Amino acid sequence: MGRSRSARVGPYLPGRPGSPDLGLPDQNSRSPGGPTAGCGFAFPPPTSLARRSRYGLGAARYGRLSAPQPAGPGLGNSRPGPGVAIAPGAARRLRRAGRGVGSAPGRPGGQRLGTVLGLDRLRLGPLLLALVLAALLTLPWLLVGALGDRFTSLQQALQALARALPEILLFWGLVYFLFRSTWVRLWPAVLSLLLSYGLFFVAAHLTSPIETALQDVLILLPLVPLLAELRARGSGIYPSLVLAWPAYAVPILFVDPRNMLPNNEPEPLHLAAYAGVAATALSLALFLWTERHLRRVLWQERPRPLLPGRFVAALGVVAALGVLLLWGTLYRQAGVPGFADDGLLIILREQADLSPAQQIAGRAARLQFVYRTLVETAERTQPPLRAELEQLGVRYRPYYLVNMIRVEGRRDLYGRFAGRPEVANVLVNPNVRRYPRHLSLTGLVGDVPAAETAPNLLAIHVDEAWVLGAWGQGIVVAGQDTGYDWTHPALQSRYRG
Repeated sequence: MGRSRSARVGPYLPGRPGSPDLGLPDQNSRSPGGPTAGCGFAFPPPTSLARRSRYGLGAARYGRLSAPQPAGPGLGNSRPGPGVAIAPGAARRLRRAGRGVGSAPGRPGGQRLGTVLGLDRLRLGPLLLALVLAALLTLPWLLVGALGDRFTSLQQALQALARALPEILLFWGLVYFLFRSTWVRLWPAVLSLLLSYGLFFVAAHLTSPIETALQDVLILLPLVPLLAELRARGSGIYPSLVLAWPAYAVPILFVDPRNMLPNNEPEPLHLAAYAGVAATALSLALFLWTERHLRRVLWQERPRPLLPGRFVAALGVVAALGVLLLWGTLYRQAGVPGFADDGLLIILREQADLSPAQQIAGRAARLQFVYRTLVETAERTQPPLRAELEQLGVRYRPYYLVNMIRVEGRRDLYGRFAGRPEVANVLVNPNVRRYPRHLSLTGLVGDVPAAETAPNLLAIHVDEAWVLGAWGQGIVVAGQDTGYDWTHPALQSRYRG
């Protein structure tokens, strides 16, 4: 019995004009066992759940399915059941179709879990395309951002993967499979997926800080069209994960989270990078959509490819390596390569006892006693720790106002010094990132008009001192903080150390 494919899907009526040819004999069939006995389906392999359901419902309307028992090597049935008798394999397929779940190729059961989650295919072309797209979308952050502490960066990268993987599996695996099985065209499925992800996004950020929700909107939403294009090229979720992970992780890695706090001034170049990445993602999605449809039209006119498949694959590998090499070159030449590691503050348990200074009458003698006591305490208690740090090749700076040692960029030594009897506490000293480029909002908007003098300044008559020309000339202002930027133009020429 010959197999046939029919574009029309619907119920089968024997002898009815226009009914799909399912290989069923008509009433005049001379099959053994009677007109309806021994008939079998040449069932065309369905291509979607919707078409499977229609086959199943169409067959079930006009007869009860019964799996005949063949008496011989053919499809004949010596004991026909009531209704339409079909071949055993076709009966099982129709029963699965009625449930809306079709058989996986080469398997008698339903759809495999890997197929539903998009884990069944891994094609080289979409995977290389995802690598190129990830490099292009993360390129702006190399020019305006900088990495922080290496241990924190590794933790943030793993957290980004832990977030991207479940979302890709859920939405671009399971939910995409369900929507694509429901809708014939791609854009209703993507629109439905976007709406469902929007609801999920709102529910997930009901209790999140506003800066976190805003950052996720700027990063994740522009990726949806690109993820849809990658998924439409039939390679499972692997390219989607390759694109989504770096696109979500790199902005977090290259931007200090303190810049995203509401009371801090945002970096204008970071805001421009968010806008540039969103525009680039939408442009690339439109280009890939046009390329995919144009290639489909050309394929219909010329079924045979112009170039051999291996040549195209090698060309794709070379192009991807070229883009990644460009990414690394720009990072090294125009960015700030490396990490700005957090340091440590090792605070010693013994601090200088300055209480006898209250008994000294003269100011000069009192100051000399305080200075000598602070320095003597530091020089007496710090040498063992300094020698150990020098042996490890670690940069450090000793302090005596507070008896402590500042360690440069070796947060991994925290456990080495914490808990020692001579150490009171070990604190992590946050880094200060050096962005390759900086643009102040003040420079963009010009000079800000002077606001009214604050009431606390008026209480000490600062306005009267300003009228007399006293602005603090010749006065040294001292501050104790590890966060001063001594390279600031307003401080560098007057910095006393």
